[in-house]
Amino acid sequence: MLKFRELLVQSLLNDKDEGEEIEDEQDVPIPRKNAKSTHIMKKFEGNARQNRKRCISCYDKLQKEKGTKEARAKTKRVMTYCDECDNKPAMCLECFNEKHPSKYF
Repeated sequence: MLKFRELLVQSLLNDKDEGEEIEDEQDVPIPRKNAKSTHIMKKFEGNARQNRKRCISCYDKLQKEKGTKEARAKTKRVMTYCDECDNKPAMCLECFNEKHPSKYF
């Protein structure tokens, strides 16, 4: 999608030569200005009752403050996770934004 937008902007600004052909999307590397911007929040598939998990960051914070038992009882249960992180940890929106700050927001 990003490559399409870049090509569209280039064509509108006439930065490209008239005879130049559009390259195949698979052959063109997508430039990333910030490595943290590659992280994407996704939603677990299926039934919410079966797929909700504890937000890993909220759980860690509560566990350090109040202990494991309290953390298990009070941690937010979410259906979202970071697709790019190892082990695809479940995260609420607030924790996702803390761990992966965006330069755009």
